[in-house]
Amino acid sequence: MSLAYESVLVLGPYLKLRSVLARHRKRAVVIEVGVDRWVVVPEPVWHRMEITDNLARLFGEATESWTAAFQVSSEPDQYTVVIQHSGRRFHLYHSEQGHTFTNRNEDDEPIVIDVRGRRYRPGDPRPTGPYGADPEMFLPLAAGPVDRAGLAAVLTGTAEPATRHLGVLHHLGIDPGPLRMTFEEAVQSRLGRVTPGPRPS
Repeated sequence: MSLAYESVLVLGPYLKLRSVLARHRKRAVVIEVGVDRWVVVPEPVWHRMEITDNLARLFGEATESWTAAFQVSSEPDQYTVVIQHSGRRFHLYHSEQGHTFTNRNEDDEPIVIDVRGRRYRPGDPRPTGPYGADPEMFLPLAAGPVDRAGLAAVLTGTAEPATRHLGVLHHLGIDPGPLRMTFEEAVQSRLGRVTPGPRPS
């Protein structure tokens, strides 16, 4: 999967975010987008959702509040949102659940696996289209009133991942700028603090 950009929205005090980043020696840019509302843009390592998802979990445990990990990728086109509260998963959204890759089982037979980890035999029918397109599940992230019908239209639509991401943020009243930056762009923007990251060996 080719990653375009990924980031984490955190609702909670900055000092707790900073302690998580310091404890795990994670280099990231932290940008304020409201009162106790922060965007964390991590330095990419392996270009995998698990990294941002895990970082959001750690922030949630520290703040006992809401977090959301956003990932926009291409090849294949995919927009993923993982919403958590106090480090526990609350909701998962995929813009397309039909994307798959092929692996082999213990008998060396091909197994098709989708983005949710569900397994199929080659040729088996499998679900396609958005997964988790429920606007109600996104409301804890909102910074103001939400047009639920408009948000639902974005979540169930066919727009490319970056456009869908922008639409979701717009309907939630969240400043889209920091949540659409790569790590390099966030550093160059000088909008936030850059944490030091791992110590030199």
